Amino acid sequence: MKHCLKFTILFSACVLGLGVSAGLAENQISPEIQTIRDRYQAQLIASPDDYRNNPLLQKVYEQELKRFLEKSVQQARKFDYPDAGKIIVSDHKVFKETALSQEDVELMDSNKVAPLFSQMYILAAAYQIPGTPASPNPFYHSKEILDLYVKELDYLYGRGLTEHAWFSGMSFGGGTRLAEKTGWKLPKGAGDFSILSQRMGGYVKSAFLMRNELESLGLAPKYLGVIRNFASESAGFGGLFSATFELCPKEVVAAAGGLPSESDRYRLNSDQIRNFYDLFMPYFLMETDQARLRKLSDILDKTVRKSIAVAPGVEDVFKLDGTVFHHASAYYSSYAPYAMETCAALLNLFRGTRFCPERSLEVVKNAIETYRIVSQKYSVPLGLRGRLIHGNATQGVVRAMAYVGEFDQQVAARFLEFSDPNRMDALYVGKRGNKIQSLGIFNSVNAILHSGAKPAEPPQGFFAKPFAASAFYRQDRWLASIKGFSRYFWDYEGPLNKHQNVFGQNVSYGLLQIFSHGNPVNDIDSGYDLGHGWDWYHAPGTTASHYPIVKRTLVEAQEKRKKMGDREGDGSGDLDFDPDSVQHTYNSRTFVGGCSLGDAGVFALDLEAVPFTSPTDLAARKTWFCAGGLIVAVGTDIKGGTQADETQTTLFQTKLSSPDSPTQIDGERLTGLMDDRRFGPGAQVRLTDSAENSYLVLRSTSPLVVTRSMQHSMDEDYQATQGEYASAFLNHGIKPVDDSYQYVVIPHDPGAERLKALAGDVDSYCRVVQSKGVHVVEFPREKTTGYAFYELVETPDRELVKTVSTNAVVMARDEGAGRVALAVCVPDLGFEKAGQATAEKGKKDDAGEDDADGPGELKGSWPREYEVDVCLRGAWKVGEHNGPDSPSIFSGKGQTHVRLKCKGGFSERVDLVKN
Repeated sequence: MKHCLKFTILFSACVLGLGVSAGLAENQISPEIQTIRDRYQAQLIASPDDYRNNPLLQKVYEQELKRFLEKSVQQARKFDYPDAGKIIVSDHKVFKETALSQEDVELMDSNKVAPLFSQMYILAAAYQIPGTPASPNPFYHSKEILDLYVKELDYLYGRGLTEHAWFSGMSFGGGTRLAEKTGWKLPKGAGDFSILSQRMGGYVKSAFLMRNELESLGLAPKYLGVIRNFASESAGFGGLFSATFELCPKEVVAAAGGLPSESDRYRLNSDQIRNFYDLFMPYFLMETDQARLRKLSDILDKTVRKSIAVAPGVEDVFKLDGTVFHHASAYYSSYAPYAMETCAALLNLFRGTRFCPERSLEVVKNAIETYRIVSQKYSVPLGLRGRLIHGNATQGVVRAMAYVGEFDQQVAARFLEFSDPNRMDALYVGKRGNKIQSLGIFNSVNAILHSGAKPAEPPQGFFAKPFAASAFYRQDRWLASIKGFSRYFWDYEGPLNKHQNVFGQNVSYGLLQIFSHGNPVNDIDSGYDLGHGWDWYHAPGTTASHYPIVKRTLVEAQEKRKKMGDREGDGSGDLDFDPDSVQHTYNSRTFVGGCSLGDAGVFALDLEAVPFTSPTDLAARKTWFCAGGLIVAVGTDIKGGTQADETQTTLFQTKLSSPDSPTQIDGERLTGLMDDRRFGPGAQVRLTDSAENSYLVLRSTSPLVVTRSMQHSMDEDYQATQGEYASAFLNHGIKPVDDSYQYVVIPHDPGAERLKALAGDVDSYCRVVQSKGVHVVEFPREKTTGYAFYELVETPDRELVKTVSTNAVVMARDEGAGRVALAVCVPDLGFEKAGQATAEKGKKDDAGEDDADGPGELKGSWPREYEVDVCLRGAWKVGEHNGPDSPSIFSGKGQTHVRLKCKGGFSERVDLVKN
């Protein structure tokens, strides 16, 4: 079965390559490259005609951009050129916990030059933008602006931004450290811009915009030499060595530890693909030497085909299921959306050329649609935000939709459904030193608005994303997301020394986050206010140790971890984890994933906790069954934990907009604070939180605690915060032995009407049939049953599915007239080159950071294919409308064996009829 989305390509077939045509003069370029050059400039600042003809661009210029340019020019006029002639050396990071030496202070001072790169780009834009007929730009082709721009170029040249400067990228190794290792030294007068390399897009793009002016002043060869050095004399455009290694001299190759491996060549990560657009592309479009241009064209072609493609294992960027990776995980707070935007912008540039392969377009479109599935408009679930838990990069996705939607009707329809007209004016604003990201984006938007496309429908149903270790259940306006982790995908990213997501240790222990309120729907209005009193260790849905919220430093955490014994805490001192790697931790379990049957599904998490600052042996089996707008949560085999922290399963933690914001317990409306209620094991309790989500506790071996209170917490900088919250959790206590729970969640239940109906007749809505070895839940009204086979055991005689040959998640739906729809998923991706991930010690780069790219054996792996034998009770045969890849099926002795091939954590569906 095919699992990547299939798309119709709406632009013309690829034309001949962009090599130099016969007869071209030395400084001429081919018509195709000229077309891409014109498109690139139009993406950056738009064309003069656009300011006359595009109403969106006119509005943005007249209402915002003109004032912004005026303010920026005023700042440029006041710039006093500090430390003129002082060579910039910026070759390692300075963290918040670092005790600053005089060298650190000087490095931080050097870093202050970074805003100048953005200022140069704005000066170039101010010089090139004509303005609108109603409001001309006073700086257009102004000699003053040109003089200011050249003066800043010369200033930076004097500070070491020369033909011999070093631009290694943050993890490659700065010139100072390289000198210590190899004896190589920067040439006299050359600076080290390693840490600034991801902020230099403004510098290079400004030179591209001002290329004709530099040519007329006789400065083009000098500054083209500076920019050429990014690729050919240093480590390759701020870390793009894997793409530009052929241009680098032997000293650079030696510094990199040799040439990239065959599998790594031309493959860029999420950071690097952005540098490729900001740094490589303008250089490629400025280069006039024909031999170099041929080599750059080859690099461009290979890099697009290798990087805008499905990557193996846990490597950046695009995965089989449409998720987008950075740091070996789905990363939607920043990196993934901006990588999607960059790839979309590149394909927009290359449409109709050999640089836009159909496969690459399909990959980007799949990523765009997947983002819409996993996000709720302008919010993404906390478990997909990495360390940037307050990050919001949705504008990057909107731009990606616009770039592709300009020439693809399917994406145009998604743009019209997803984008917010009230936020359209801000589409030109960028990040990472690019304050003007793209003015040409308004041409793409304008083309979509006049394309005749109609808005797509929002995604509905159950979606499992195996490479995100997550599932997403959507109905109407709400989204419920569930997050796990495994041997293949880490738990959380939260570098203590950066003060980012420092309390995120439990976020992958079954986080169930419901987005249902706000316009557009968002996390704050849905009750998740992380900056005000949030109890980080009461993440909804999780079964985890409830740690104290206290200030921790990286050094202190590492020291505590070094003093631990093994997981059992027996004092053996045999560590099975890296004590220095506080984040990016894996466990030994592989049964994490979900099975979808369209509008219903199951997500299973075989949970094994990992040590944080004390030993733990916490484990649990957690499953969520979704159908008919209900989520049935089943947890069994809950045991272990730390010696000092209670193990708790959190049902909800929602912010109260005020003390009068109501919640309900068993129909009683509650307001005010200082409310603390406890219910003994076995109690059936009805609850509704302040975001109008309802809960019915069916069964629990542990007491239920429900509170309304003023919570006191900390933010990521360890500053005290507080907020009013309603919370409910099952308290399993210290080191539980065999706890379990069953509860139902009803997302978005105004007035608790559905809760009342459910509580009055539970069995007609949902039934937990089995919870030992295999979790089985029936939804009678939907005639749907879900199975999570943690063990290879038989189900009760009443069930259609009897056994499976491999640990799997299964869905079955009675469609009437003797027909059944069956879906099967093997959650274990079984990466073929993967070893025991927990045995892989976390590496460190030269800056002392954890190796963020995952265990080495996971990087180049592809999922294993499993043959699964599903034994059904009764005699069945394959339905007529199955495809050519129908499974094998054998009947006899009152049962039927269906054999399917499962791979990549995807659901395989087969339709059966009674035989």
